[in-house]
Amino acid sequence: PAPPPPATAANQASLQLELPPRDDSRWQVLYFSSPRAVQEVTGRSLSRRSLTAWKNLFALLVLILLAAGIRTIFKRKGLRWLPARLRSRKAMALAGLCGLFFGIFPVLGLLLLLLAGLLCLRPGSRTSSLPPEG
Repeated sequence: PAPPPPATAANQASLQLELPPRDDSRWQVLYFSSPRAVQEVTGRSLSRRSLTAWKNLFALLVLILLAAGIRTIFKRKGLRWLPARLRSRKAMALAGLCGLFFGIFPVLGLLLLLLAGLLCLRPGSRTSSLPPEG
């Protein structure tokens, strides 16, 4: 390519320069609007890899805080903060089935089903021992 024409005055540079070819795997086009017609917008690049790492770190911190909060609630109150009807095995099993069927928190649904089954099998439960056949 031909070099840009020389500047006509001192301390002036030409705005003719070659931009790298468009590469959608590396670059992303962003459009900005500025308040009060600001003419200059400064930006810095951040790689997608590091952005993904920061997002994952933030999500991990939120999950840790959520788990710590849930642990604190269960340590102080157990399940007493739930109404008695929602603490039953049937309600847990129904919530677990709905979670699995509709795909809403399927892991939690599976855990609720397992917990309802364990409560059914624990000693002292009304349905823990099956009546003898015959």
